[in-house]
Amino acid sequence: TIVLPYLAAWTVIRRSGCTGSLRSGSPTAWGLAGFAVIIPASILNHLAHAAKRRWVPVLQKSDRICIALSTILGCWCNSQHRLFTALIAVAVATFVTLLIAGPRCFRDNENMASGYVAVLIMCTVAAMGVFRDERNPY
Repeated sequence: TIVLPYLAAWTVIRRSGCTGSLRSGSPTAWGLAGFAVIIPASILNHLAHAAKRRWVPVLQKSDRICIALSTILGCWCNSQHRLFTALIAVAVATFVTLLIAGPRCFRDNENMASGYVAVLIMCTVAAMGVFRDERNPY
C-alpha cells in the first residue's frame, strides 16, 4: 500500500506535463525521490513487526533515519532555498548522530525519535508556505 501513493503521484506528474527527470533538476522529481527513500526501510520495519509481533528497534531506527533523510530532499523541493535546506540538513545530521551515537536516553526513546522526525516533517512542509512568494510572486 505504500507504493500506491508513489505511483499515483508519478501519474499525476506525467499527466500534468511536468518533467519527472532527476537529471533536469525538477523539484517534483526530487520530491518523489525523497518519498522513494523511505519505502524500503518502512516496508522492512513493518514486515518485521508483523513477523515478530513487536517492534524491532534497529529497524525502527532505520525507518526514522530514512524519513529524516528524505526531509532534506523534501525541503529542497518545497523551498528551493539553500540556507533553509542546509539548516534542515544540519538538523538531520544531528538527529542521526544522536540516534546512533548519542546518549542512551535518546537512543532508546522511540517517542523522542518519532517526535524529532515529526518536527522535521513539519519544517519541510512549512517550507512550501514560507518560501512560496519567492518562487511564485503572482
